[in-house]
Amino acid sequence: MVAAKDNQQVRLLRTQVIHIYDDEDDDDVCLNICNYCRKTLLKMRYYDRRKRRTVFFSCVFLLLLLMVLLVTTFVRESGSAIVTDDGRQQSASAIVADESARLQYNSTVTTISSASAVSTISEVTIPEPFNTTIANINEPFEGGRDMPYFFHIPRALGSTVKDILGRCAYVRIAWNATATMEGLTHARDTQLVQSGQVDMIPTQYLHEGATLFDGQEHRGRCFTFMRHPIERAVSLFHYLGIASHEPTYDP
Repeated sequence: MVAAKDNQQVRLLRTQVIHIYDDEDDDDVCLNICNYCRKTLLKMRYYDRRKRRTVFFSCVFLLLLLMVLLVTTFVRESGSAIVTDDGRQQSASAIVADESARLQYNSTVTTISSASAVSTISEVTIPEPFNTTIANINEPFEGGRDMPYFFHIPRALGSTVKDILGRCAYVRIAWNATATMEGLTHARDTQLVQSGQVDMIPTQYLHEGATLFDGQEHRGRCFTFMRHPIERAVSLFHYLGIASHEPTYDP
């Protein structure tokens, strides 16, 4: 009697499985499988041991069937038509090919643009006085003629660079002599660079400082350190609140 009931239950489960799968829409099939497994598992506590085992393996079979359906749907849709943003229908493989061609084209355009930019930079005319008083970066350093010319950008490691070079490397630096416009004018009138009293010219005034060099016997070797503009602005804001020696001191 018990065996007859078990066989009847198995036949019922098989019938339900066939009914679930007998649907042309895969989305409905997946939804039916999930709902059937959920409802069946909730009722398992009312079944005996043998019936629980039958129901459990049936649910496992249905879940495996669900996985097969999902994989089959994905494989089939990978070659199906997809509507793009411009309204055209293309297969997934065609879209991938178009994207690859577009990326290759953009890479080619970027390479051409970079080459054009290099050629354009090489044709840029350097304004006065840099084209005569500042050495070209491509030219070798000439001892006795070239002098380090440090463009000091505020709150961008400038003071640290001067401290390291002046106090550790014993480089003779025009500390405050070129820090202001008046100091630059005085250094130019007294020919500070030509005097041989300093080894490096630091200043925050790039154009005016370049006029200290004559470009013949003395050239400037310009270098600088940069910092992220937002970080530099924040640092300058806090610095001016504590730097009482600065003319823009504002606590």
